[in-house]
Amino acid sequence: MELEEIVRKKIGIFKKIFEYVKANVKLNPEDNDIAFEKLNFIEENLTQLIKNFQIFNEGNKMYIHTCMNNYEWPRLAYIAFVKHLKHSWDDNLENWRLEIYKLESASRRILVDVHNKAIAEEYPEERREHYNEDQNKIQNIINLYYPYELFDLLKAKLSEIKEDDLKPNELESLLDMKGVLEARFGDINRAIKIYKDACEKIPNSSAFNYKLALLLEKNGEMDTAFNYFSKLTSEEDLNVYTTLTIVRLYYLWGYYTEGLELIQSILKDYYEMGIIDDHFVSMRGYPFYGEILANLAVFAKLTKNPNLVFEEIEKAKKDLKDYPFGRLEDELSAFMSGDWTERTNQLKTELKQLKEYKSPLGYNLVLLELIRARQATSYDEAIQNFNSVKITEYDFPWLKDIVNLGKAEAANRFNKIEDEQKYQKEFFEKQPLLFEPNHVFRFGLIEYQEKLKKIYQTMKRDSQTGITIEY
Repeated sequence: MELEEIVRKKIGIFKKIFEYVKANVKLNPEDNDIAFEKLNFIEENLTQLIKNFQIFNEGNKMYIHTCMNNYEWPRLAYIAFVKHLKHSWDDNLENWRLEIYKLESASRRILVDVHNKAIAEEYPEERREHYNEDQNKIQNIINLYYPYELFDLLKAKLSEIKEDDLKPNELESLLDMKGVLEARFGDINRAIKIYKDACEKIPNSSAFNYKLALLLEKNGEMDTAFNYFSKLTSEEDLNVYTTLTIVRLYYLWGYYTEGLELIQSILKDYYEMGIIDDHFVSMRGYPFYGEILANLAVFAKLTKNPNLVFEEIEKAKKDLKDYPFGRLEDELSAFMSGDWTERTNQLKTELKQLKEYKSPLGYNLVLLELIRARQATSYDEAIQNFNSVKITEYDFPWLKDIVNLGKAEAANRFNKIEDEQKYQKEFFEKQPLLFEPNHVFRFGLIEYQEKLKKIYQTMKRDSQTGITIEY
């Protein structure tokens, strides 16, 4: 079937949906109007797509990523339409949606088959093998429902599957999605049961061990979670950002020795690269060196072993290239000593420069007033310092949470119990996992967050709080 014919068929189905939505009195009038608007947009753009396709073909060149971009927006618009009406969904809409999905898949297959040689290495998801419907039938079912947020329909479809009929990769997909659906939209204890069962059936699955550990931690069962995290951290190819997530949880529960080992394993990678320029490491999928050093500093201070981080700085200055160590050393000195005098002077100088360049000021202002609030001689003075800070739309939104934390810290220092509880409540609503060690280092939050960690460890957290289990 030619691509142009597929596009015309898609337009024909959209017209059916268009008329159906327009005439359906069961739909909420507001939903009806918005859906009508989205469908109108999709129809107009699909019609334009045929012209674009013909233009691309004129020179016998059609790069796959160009086609992908032109097919992506009607798909996303249709997903938005499905999400919007999912509470008023019926069999007619579902049948048309599935028909559209099949046509979409067919069009992608044609593009890949015809233009496979033109696929750049950075677009591996466009290769032909990804359109083999016999590869993983569970994944095909998931693709039909999960991206459209039709979770109840997906759950019903998966419940009909018999595990004995599945290949190993299909069983893994089935168990994982069942766990994800419970973890995100159901019961956390049911999700834990599913993943425990999954770990017994496929004990070497990194995904199962990781997600089960996250759920156990969320449920307050960190001792058990640690066993599953340990299985992960013994793997040599553990993703660096997964490692940092585990480090953050180790920080929250006091697993400082284990956290230090993970941080030092990340640092080894920087020495293998031989360079810690921020642009260089970020292009290779690594966080900035300063973030890892900040984690090391927090764990070193908590274990009363500050030499660890100072020795690391000296080693990095000898062995690694192209990095402004001066700023990092100044921050380290303030954090370890608790003397923020020199850092205060630097912040004032930086603020003058930022004002000249009309750059956002929020980060520096919040840190400056946080330091001043800790030196305030009265509670009112401390709060006034924070209230003087103007955080704009160009600043990091989480700076508001730093301010709330600073106010709670001041209330604690001056024994204002009711105010402290109020600010704590507002803070936990926005930062259920507290601030990660990176921010603890840069804002000197270590003492007060130690108190909050005790509260965190006793809190009952629901499935939507903290780290979300994704598929």
